[in-house]
Amino acid sequence: MSHWPAGIFRRAFIRAYAQAIGLDPAVVVGEFLEIYPDPI
Repeated sequence: MSHWPAGIFRRAFIRAYAQAIGLDPAVVVGEFLEIYPDPI
């Protein structure tokens, strides 16, 4: 995950990917952020 862009770009990618494969983007982004929280 260290090579990914931070902040909104990372969330936008996860949201778009989830939508592309038929998952609820809000749920997937929420779960992603629980595992990989935004750096402070």
